[in-house]
Amino acid sequence: MRTDLTEAGETLFNLLTSSTFYVVDCEYTATHDEAHSNSIISIAIVPVVQGRRAAAADELYFEMNPGVSISRESTKIHGFTDAKVGKFKRFDFYAAKILAKLSDKNAVFVAHTSADIHALRAELTRLDERKALGEVVNAGLADLPKLPIIDTSTFAKTLRYPKVGSTSFIGLAELCRLTEVKNEKPHNAKSDARATADALIELLRYAAQVSARSDLGELLRDHRGGTTHDPKKAIFFRGKQSDPELPKTHLDKHLAPLDHLASPAEIDAWVELARECSLLRCQFLVEEAVAAGEQNAWALRIQLVGLIGTLTEPGQTGTLLGAIKELIDPRDRAGGLGVAEKKAYKWWSEVKPLVASSIACKLSRLERCPSCRAGEACPRDVLYQSVARVGIYNDGKPLTNEKINELFKNNAASKFYRWKVSYPELAAFAA
Repeated sequence: MRTDLTEAGETLFNLLTSSTFYVVDCEYTATHDEAHSNSIISIAIVPVVQGRRAAAADELYFEMNPGVSISRESTKIHGFTDAKVGKFKRFDFYAAKILAKLSDKNAVFVAHTSADIHALRAELTRLDERKALGEVVNAGLADLPKLPIIDTSTFAKTLRYPKVGSTSFIGLAELCRLTEVKNEKPHNAKSDARATADALIELLRYAAQVSARSDLGELLRDHRGGTTHDPKKAIFFRGKQSDPELPKTHLDKHLAPLDHLASPAEIDAWVELARECSLLRCQFLVEEAVAAGEQNAWALRIQLVGLIGTLTEPGQTGTLLGAIKELIDPRDRAGGLGVAEKKAYKWWSEVKPLVASSIACKLSRLERCPSCRAGEACPRDVLYQSVARVGIYNDGKPLTNEKINELFKNNAASKFYRWKVSYPELAAFAA
Protein backbone atom coordinates (compact mmCIF):
# COMPACT_ATOMS: atom_id res chain seq x y z
CA MET A 1 0.00 0.00 0.00
CA ARG A 2 1.06 3.61 -0.43
CA THR A 3 0.01 5.84 2.43
CA ASP A 4 -1.78 8.98 1.26
CA LEU A 5 -0.48 12.06 3.05
CA THR A 6 -2.45 15.04 4.23
CA GLU A 7 -0.81 18.45 4.11
CA ALA A 8 0.35 18.01 7.70
CA GLY A 9 1.57 14.48 6.90
CA GLU A 10 3.52 15.77 3.92
CA THR A 11 5.21 18.36 6.10
CA LEU A 12 6.22 15.77 8.69
CA PHE A 13 7.37 13.34 5.97
CA ASN A 14 9.70 16.02 4.59
CA LEU A 15 11.04 16.53 8.11
CA LEU A 16 11.56 12.80 8.71
CA THR A 17 13.40 12.42 5.39
CA SER A 18 15.61 15.49 5.67
CA SER A 19 18.55 13.16 6.39
CA THR A 20 19.99 10.72 3.86
CA PHE A 21 19.28 7.01 4.45
CA TYR A 22 21.91 4.55 3.28
CA VAL A 23 20.11 1.26 2.60
CA VAL A 24 22.64 -1.57 2.70
CA ASP A 25 22.26 -5.22 1.72
CA CYS A 26 24.89 -7.95 1.55
CA GLU A 27 25.02 -11.51 0.34
CA TYR A 28 27.26 -13.80 2.37
CA THR A 29 28.80 -17.22 2.38
CA ALA A 30 28.74 -19.67 5.27
CA THR A 31 31.80 -21.55 6.44
CA HIS A 32 32.80 -23.89 9.23
CA ASP A 33 35.60 -21.44 10.09
CA GLU A 34 33.95 -19.19 12.69
CA ALA A 35 36.55 -16.46 12.05
CA HIS A 36 35.32 -16.13 8.47
CA SER A 37 31.69 -17.16 8.76
CA ASN A 38 29.33 -14.99 6.72
CA SER A 39 32.03 -13.34 4.64
CA ILE A 40 30.65 -10.81 2.17
CA ILE A 41 30.27 -11.83 -1.49
CA SER A 42 28.32 -8.78 -2.69
CA ILE A 43 27.25 -5.49 -1.17
CA ALA A 44 24.86 -2.79 -2.35
CA ILE A 45 24.29 0.69 -0.93
CA VAL A 46 21.16 2.48 -2.16
CA PRO A 47 20.67 6.05 -0.89
CA VAL A 48 17.25 7.48 -0.07
CA VAL A 49 17.45 11.27 -0.42
CA GLN A 50 14.60 13.64 0.46
CA GLY A 51 12.14 10.79 0.59
CA ARG A 52 13.05 9.28 -2.77
CA ARG A 53 15.25 6.39 -3.82
CA ALA A 54 18.33 7.79 -5.54
CA ALA A 55 19.06 7.18 -9.21
CA ALA A 56 20.98 4.06 -10.17
CA ALA A 57 24.07 6.18 -10.87
CA ASP A 58 24.21 7.12 -7.19
CA GLU A 59 24.09 3.51 -5.97
CA LEU A 60 27.12 1.45 -5.04
CA TYR A 61 27.42 -2.24 -5.84
CA PHE A 62 30.40 -4.57 -5.63
CA GLU A 63 30.84 -8.30 -6.07
CA MET A 64 33.92 -9.74 -4.38
CA ASN A 65 35.83 -12.89 -3.52
CA PRO A 66 35.02 -13.81 0.10
CA GLY A 67 38.29 -15.71 0.40
CA VAL A 68 36.55 -18.87 1.57
CA SER A 69 34.66 -21.64 -0.19
CA ILE A 70 30.99 -20.93 -0.85
CA SER A 71 28.69 -23.58 0.53
CA ARG A 72 26.14 -25.35 -1.67
CA GLU A 73 23.34 -23.93 0.51
CA SER A 74 24.62 -20.37 0.01
CA THR A 75 24.87 -20.91 -3.76
CA LYS A 76 21.27 -22.13 -3.82
CA ILE A 77 20.18 -18.83 -2.24
CA HIS A 78 22.15 -16.20 -4.16
CA GLY A 79 23.70 -18.03 -7.13
CA PHE A 80 27.38 -17.25 -6.46
CA THR A 81 29.85 -20.11 -6.90
CA ASP A 82 33.56 -20.47 -6.16
CA ALA A 83 34.26 -20.37 -9.89
CA LYS A 84 32.32 -17.15 -10.39
CA VAL A 85 33.94 -15.22 -7.52
CA GLY A 86 37.44 -16.56 -8.23
CA LYS A 87 38.18 -13.66 -10.59
CA PHE A 88 36.91 -10.98 -8.19
CA LYS A 89 39.02 -8.88 -5.83
CA ARG A 90 38.83 -9.27 -2.04
CA PHE A 91 36.94 -7.02 0.39
CA ASP A 92 40.01 -4.93 1.25
CA PHE A 93 40.12 -3.59 -2.32
CA TYR A 94 36.63 -2.07 -1.93
CA ALA A 95 36.68 -1.18 1.77
CA ALA A 96 37.68 2.47 1.39
CA LYS A 97 35.05 3.08 -1.31
CA ILE A 98 32.36 1.43 0.82
CA LEU A 99 33.24 3.57 3.84
CA ALA A 100 33.42 6.71 1.70
CA LYS A 101 29.87 6.03 0.49
CA LEU A 102 28.73 5.96 4.14
CA SER A 103 30.67 9.09 5.11
CA ASP A 104 27.72 11.47 5.68
CA LYS A 105 27.79 11.81 9.48
CA ASN A 106 24.15 12.98 9.51
CA ALA A 107 22.88 9.96 7.58
CA VAL A 108 21.04 6.84 8.80
CA PHE A 109 22.21 3.27 8.15
CA VAL A 110 19.32 1.04 7.04
CA ALA A 111 19.30 -2.74 6.52
CA HIS A 112 16.83 -5.57 6.65
CA THR A 113 18.04 -7.30 9.85
CA SER A 114 21.26 -6.26 11.51
CA ALA A 115 23.12 -9.14 9.86
CA ASP A 116 24.38 -6.69 7.24
CA ILE A 117 26.05 -4.30 9.67
CA HIS A 118 27.51 -7.21 11.64
CA ALA A 119 28.92 -8.71 8.44
CA LEU A 120 30.43 -5.35 7.46
CA ARG A 121 31.91 -4.88 10.94
CA ALA A 122 33.34 -8.42 10.80
CA GLU A 123 35.09 -7.70 7.50
CA LEU A 124 36.60 -4.49 8.90
CA THR A 125 37.66 -6.31 12.05
CA ARG A 126 39.49 -8.87 9.92
CA LEU A 127 41.34 -5.99 8.22
CA ASP A 128 42.35 -4.71 11.66
CA GLU A 129 43.69 -8.16 12.49
CA ARG A 130 45.77 -8.16 9.31
CA LYS A 131 47.06 -4.69 10.10
CA ALA A 132 48.11 -5.87 13.57
CA LEU A 133 50.21 -8.56 11.89
CA GLY A 134 52.08 -5.90 9.91
CA GLU A 135 50.13 -5.88 6.64
CA VAL A 136 49.34 -2.58 4.92
CA VAL A 137 45.56 -2.10 4.76
CA ASN A 138 43.65 1.01 3.71
CA ALA A 139 40.69 0.80 6.11
CA GLY A 140 39.55 -0.64 9.41
CA LEU A 141 36.75 -0.69 11.93
CA ALA A 142 37.74 2.73 13.30
CA ASP A 143 36.94 4.24 9.88
CA LEU A 144 33.31 3.11 9.98
CA PRO A 145 31.15 6.25 10.52
CA LYS A 146 28.93 6.19 13.60
CA LEU A 147 25.42 6.23 12.15
CA PRO A 148 22.07 5.39 13.76
CA ILE A 149 20.50 2.17 12.48
CA ILE A 150 17.01 1.36 11.20
CA ASP A 151 16.39 -2.37 10.97
CA THR A 152 13.44 -2.74 8.62
CA SER A 153 12.74 -6.27 9.88
CA THR A 154 11.54 -4.68 13.15
CA PHE A 155 10.78 -1.11 12.06
CA ALA A 156 7.25 -1.95 10.89
CA LYS A 157 6.54 -3.32 14.37
CA THR A 158 7.90 -0.12 15.93
CA LEU A 159 5.43 1.89 13.84
CA ARG A 160 2.51 -0.53 14.39
CA TYR A 161 2.21 -0.68 10.63
CA PRO A 162 -1.13 -2.16 9.45
CA LYS A 163 -1.29 -5.97 9.19
CA VAL A 164 2.03 -6.54 10.97
CA GLY A 165 0.21 -8.10 13.94
CA SER A 166 2.22 -9.35 16.90
CA THR A 167 5.21 -10.53 14.86
CA SER A 168 8.44 -9.00 16.18
CA PHE A 169 10.55 -9.74 13.09
CA ILE A 170 9.38 -10.04 9.50
CA GLY A 171 11.30 -11.23 6.47
CA LEU A 172 11.95 -8.99 3.48
CA ALA A 173 9.46 -10.89 1.31
CA GLU A 174 6.73 -10.33 3.90
CA LEU A 175 7.67 -6.65 4.30
CA CYS A 176 7.45 -6.21 0.53
CA ARG A 177 4.05 -7.89 0.53
CA LEU A 178 2.75 -5.62 3.30
CA THR A 179 4.05 -2.43 1.70
CA GLU A 180 3.20 -3.58 -1.85
CA VAL A 181 6.81 -3.21 -2.98
CA LYS A 182 8.17 -5.33 -5.83
CA ASN A 183 11.52 -7.06 -5.43
CA GLU A 184 12.72 -7.88 -8.94
CA LYS A 185 15.39 -10.39 -7.92
CA PRO A 186 15.27 -11.64 -4.30
CA HIS A 187 18.66 -12.55 -2.75
CA ASN A 188 20.47 -10.20 -5.10
CA ALA A 189 22.05 -7.48 -2.95
CA LYS A 190 21.17 -4.61 -5.30
CA SER A 191 17.57 -5.75 -5.79
CA ASP A 192 17.10 -6.44 -2.08
CA ALA A 193 18.54 -3.01 -1.19
CA ARG A 194 16.24 -1.27 -3.66
CA ALA A 195 13.21 -3.16 -2.34
CA THR A 196 14.20 -2.34 1.25
CA ALA A 197 14.58 1.32 0.28
CA ASP A 198 11.12 1.42 -1.29
CA ALA A 199 9.62 -0.30 1.75
CA LEU A 200 11.41 2.17 4.05
CA ILE A 201 9.90 5.10 2.16
CA GLU A 202 6.40 3.68 2.65
CA LEU A 203 7.05 3.06 6.34
CA LEU A 204 8.23 6.65 6.76
CA ARG A 205 5.14 7.93 4.92
CA TYR A 206 2.99 5.96 7.32
CA ALA A 207 4.95 7.30 10.31
CA ALA A 208 4.39 10.84 9.03
CA GLN A 209 0.68 10.37 8.44
CA VAL A 210 -0.12 8.86 11.85
CA SER A 211 2.01 11.63 13.43
CA ALA A 212 3.17 9.36 16.23
CA ARG A 213 6.62 11.02 16.40
CA SER A 214 7.55 14.64 15.94
CA ASP A 215 10.95 14.16 14.31
CA LEU A 216 13.45 11.57 13.12
CA GLY A 217 15.39 11.64 16.39
CA GLU A 218 12.31 10.59 18.35
CA LEU A 219 11.56 7.88 15.80
CA LEU A 220 15.10 6.48 16.08
CA ARG A 221 14.94 6.51 19.88
CA ASP A 222 11.70 4.54 19.83
CA HIS A 223 13.14 2.07 17.33
CA ARG A 224 16.26 1.47 19.43
CA GLY A 225 18.34 0.05 16.61
CA GLY A 226 21.62 1.27 18.07
CA THR A 227 24.40 2.57 15.86
CA THR A 228 26.91 1.15 13.42
CA HIS A 229 29.37 1.17 16.34
CA ASP A 230 26.95 -0.62 18.68
CA PRO A 231 24.12 -2.45 16.85
CA LYS A 232 21.28 -3.36 19.23
CA LYS A 233 18.97 -5.66 17.31
CA ALA A 234 19.22 -9.44 17.04
CA ILE A 235 21.31 -10.98 14.28
CA PHE A 236 19.71 -13.22 11.66
CA PHE A 237 22.36 -14.40 9.22
CA ARG A 238 21.56 -16.26 6.03
CA GLY A 239 23.87 -19.25 5.90
CA LYS A 240 25.51 -21.55 8.41
CA GLN A 241 23.91 -19.94 11.43
CA SER A 242 20.48 -19.93 9.80
CA ASP A 243 19.91 -23.13 7.88
CA PRO A 244 20.95 -26.77 8.31
CA GLU A 245 23.28 -28.60 5.95
CA LEU A 246 21.22 -30.53 3.39
CA PRO A 247 22.29 -33.73 1.61
CA LYS A 248 23.25 -33.33 -2.05
CA THR A 249 20.71 -36.00 -2.97
CA HIS A 250 17.99 -33.80 -1.49
CA LEU A 251 19.25 -30.54 -3.01
CA ASP A 252 19.25 -32.16 -6.44
CA LYS A 253 15.49 -32.71 -6.09
CA HIS A 254 15.00 -28.94 -6.03
CA LEU A 255 16.50 -28.46 -9.49
CA ALA A 256 13.19 -28.93 -11.32
CA PRO A 257 10.34 -26.96 -9.67
CA LEU A 258 6.77 -28.03 -10.39
CA ASP A 259 5.75 -24.99 -12.43
CA HIS A 260 2.98 -26.50 -14.56
CA LEU A 261 -0.36 -28.21 -14.14
CA ALA A 262 0.70 -31.52 -12.63
CA SER A 263 -0.45 -35.06 -13.28
CA PRO A 264 -1.54 -37.23 -10.32
CA ALA A 265 1.86 -38.95 -10.35
CA GLU A 266 3.65 -35.59 -10.25
CA ILE A 267 1.46 -34.47 -7.35
CA ASP A 268 2.42 -37.61 -5.42
CA ALA A 269 6.11 -37.05 -6.14
CA TRP A 270 5.90 -33.42 -5.01
CA VAL A 271 4.14 -34.38 -1.77
CA GLU A 272 6.92 -36.91 -1.09
CA LEU A 273 9.45 -34.11 -1.64
CA ALA A 274 7.50 -31.95 0.82
CA ARG A 275 7.59 -34.77 3.38
CA GLU A 276 11.36 -35.08 2.99
CA CYS A 277 11.76 -31.29 3.22
CA SER A 278 9.71 -31.26 6.43
CA LEU A 279 11.85 -33.98 8.01
CA LEU A 280 15.02 -32.06 7.08
CA ARG A 281 13.51 -28.64 7.96
CA CYS A 282 14.50 -27.57 4.45
CA GLN A 283 14.53 -23.85 3.72
CA PHE A 284 13.56 -24.35 0.06
CA LEU A 285 10.14 -25.92 0.56
CA VAL A 286 8.32 -22.58 0.57
CA GLU A 287 9.89 -21.63 -2.78
CA GLU A 288 8.75 -24.97 -4.18
CA ALA A 289 5.22 -24.30 -2.87
CA VAL A 290 5.12 -20.85 -4.47
CA ALA A 291 6.05 -22.30 -7.87
CA ALA A 292 3.82 -25.38 -7.63
CA GLY A 293 0.87 -23.51 -6.15
CA GLU A 294 0.34 -21.34 -9.19
CA GLN A 295 -1.65 -24.16 -10.82
CA ASN A 296 -1.79 -26.94 -8.24
CA ALA A 297 -2.61 -25.27 -4.92
CA TRP A 298 -5.82 -27.14 -4.19
CA ALA A 299 -4.58 -30.65 -5.02
CA LEU A 300 -1.34 -30.17 -3.06
CA ARG A 301 -3.03 -28.67 -0.01
CA ILE A 302 -5.34 -31.69 0.40
CA GLN A 303 -2.43 -34.13 0.50
CA LEU A 304 -0.07 -32.04 2.64
CA VAL A 305 -2.54 -31.87 5.52
CA GLY A 306 -2.25 -35.64 5.82
CA LEU A 307 1.45 -35.27 6.63
CA ILE A 308 0.95 -33.14 9.76
CA GLY A 309 0.35 -36.09 12.07
CA THR A 310 3.44 -37.94 10.80
CA LEU A 311 5.92 -35.25 11.91
CA THR A 312 7.27 -35.93 15.39
CA GLU A 313 10.21 -33.56 15.91
CA PRO A 314 10.40 -29.79 16.60
CA GLY A 315 10.65 -27.62 13.50
CA GLN A 316 9.22 -30.20 11.12
CA THR A 317 5.57 -29.15 11.37
CA GLY A 318 6.51 -25.47 11.03
CA THR A 319 8.42 -26.30 7.85
CA LEU A 320 5.41 -28.11 6.36
CA LEU A 321 2.93 -25.44 7.43
CA GLY A 322 5.10 -22.78 5.77
CA ALA A 323 4.37 -24.49 2.46
CA ILE A 324 0.68 -24.98 3.25
CA LYS A 325 0.43 -21.30 4.16
CA GLU A 326 1.69 -20.37 0.69
CA LEU A 327 -0.81 -22.70 -0.96
CA ILE A 328 -3.87 -21.17 0.72
CA ASP A 329 -2.81 -17.52 0.88
CA PRO A 330 -4.55 -15.25 -1.63
CA ARG A 331 -2.29 -14.41 -4.55
CA ASP A 332 -2.48 -14.03 -8.30
CA ARG A 333 -2.73 -17.56 -9.68
CA ALA A 334 -3.87 -19.14 -12.91
CA GLY A 335 -6.78 -20.60 -10.98
CA GLY A 336 -7.60 -17.56 -8.83
CA LEU A 337 -7.28 -17.64 -5.04
CA GLY A 338 -5.27 -20.36 -3.36
CA VAL A 339 -8.43 -21.78 -1.76
CA ALA A 340 -12.09 -20.96 -2.31
CA GLU A 341 -13.55 -18.96 0.58
CA LYS A 342 -16.11 -21.46 1.91
CA LYS A 343 -13.68 -24.34 1.52
CA ALA A 344 -11.08 -22.38 3.48
CA TYR A 345 -13.34 -22.10 6.56
CA LYS A 346 -14.24 -25.79 6.53
CA TRP A 347 -10.59 -26.65 5.99
CA TRP A 348 -9.53 -24.48 8.93
CA SER A 349 -12.07 -26.15 11.23
CA GLU A 350 -10.50 -29.52 10.39
CA VAL A 351 -6.87 -28.42 10.48
CA LYS A 352 -6.90 -26.17 13.55
CA PRO A 353 -6.90 -29.11 16.07
CA LEU A 354 -4.08 -30.81 14.14
CA VAL A 355 -1.96 -27.68 14.27
CA ALA A 356 -2.69 -27.13 17.97
CA SER A 357 -1.56 -30.68 18.84
CA SER A 358 1.54 -30.62 16.63
CA ILE A 359 5.13 -30.26 17.85
CA ALA A 360 6.27 -26.64 18.20
CA CYS A 361 9.68 -25.30 17.20
CA LYS A 362 12.34 -24.99 19.89
CA LEU A 363 15.10 -22.45 20.47
CA SER A 364 18.03 -24.41 19.08
CA ARG A 365 18.79 -23.76 15.40
CA LEU A 366 18.43 -27.40 14.37
CA GLU A 367 15.00 -27.65 15.98
CA ARG A 368 13.43 -24.66 14.24
CA CYS A 369 11.56 -24.28 10.98
CA PRO A 370 12.94 -21.96 8.24
CA SER A 371 10.59 -19.12 9.24
CA CYS A 372 11.71 -19.24 12.88
CA ARG A 373 15.36 -19.39 11.81
CA ALA A 374 14.82 -16.25 9.72
CA GLY A 375 13.22 -14.40 12.63
CA GLU A 376 9.75 -14.51 11.10
CA ALA A 377 6.54 -15.69 12.71
CA CYS A 378 6.22 -19.46 12.87
CA PRO A 379 3.62 -20.71 10.34
CA ARG A 380 2.30 -22.93 13.12
CA ASP A 381 1.28 -19.75 14.99
CA VAL A 382 -0.01 -17.62 12.12
CA LEU A 383 -1.55 -20.07 9.65
CA TYR A 384 -4.99 -18.72 10.55
CA GLN A 385 -3.98 -15.33 9.15
CA SER A 386 -3.83 -16.79 5.64
CA VAL A 387 -7.31 -18.22 6.10
CA ALA A 388 -8.57 -14.80 7.18
CA ARG A 389 -6.99 -13.19 4.12
CA VAL A 390 -8.89 -15.62 1.90
CA GLY A 391 -12.10 -14.21 3.34
CA ILE A 392 -10.94 -10.60 3.21
CA TYR A 393 -9.64 -10.79 -0.37
CA ASN A 394 -12.33 -13.23 -1.52
CA ASP A 395 -12.59 -11.78 -5.03
CA GLY A 396 -8.86 -11.34 -5.55
CA LYS A 397 -9.20 -7.56 -5.80
CA PRO A 398 -7.65 -4.83 -3.59
CA LEU A 399 -9.54 -3.64 -0.54
CA THR A 400 -11.75 -0.58 -0.90
CA ASN A 401 -13.68 1.37 1.71
CA GLU A 402 -16.85 -0.19 0.36
CA LYS A 403 -15.47 -3.72 0.81
CA ILE A 404 -14.24 -2.92 4.33
CA ASN A 405 -17.62 -1.50 5.34
CA GLU A 406 -19.35 -4.57 3.99
CA LEU A 407 -17.00 -6.85 5.91
CA PHE A 408 -17.58 -5.06 9.21
CA LYS A 409 -21.30 -4.39 9.01
CA ASN A 410 -22.84 -4.43 12.47
CA ASN A 411 -25.42 -7.13 11.87
CA ALA A 412 -25.69 -10.90 12.16
CA ALA A 413 -25.34 -11.34 8.39
CA SER A 414 -21.92 -9.70 8.19
CA LYS A 415 -18.85 -11.83 7.70
CA PHE A 416 -17.13 -10.29 10.72
CA TYR A 417 -20.06 -11.12 13.00
CA ARG A 418 -20.08 -14.73 11.83
CA TRP A 419 -16.35 -14.98 12.35
CA LYS A 420 -16.61 -13.68 15.92
CA VAL A 421 -18.92 -16.60 16.69
CA SER A 422 -17.23 -19.42 14.79
CA TYR A 423 -13.69 -18.24 14.11
CA PRO A 424 -12.68 -15.64 16.71
CA GLU A 425 -9.01 -15.75 15.70
CA LEU A 426 -9.98 -14.79 12.11
CA ALA A 427 -12.13 -11.92 13.41
CA ALA A 428 -9.31 -10.64 15.63
CA PHE A 429 -6.83 -10.68 12.76
CA ALA A 430 -9.26 -8.98 10.38
CA ALA A 431 -9.96 -6.26 12.92
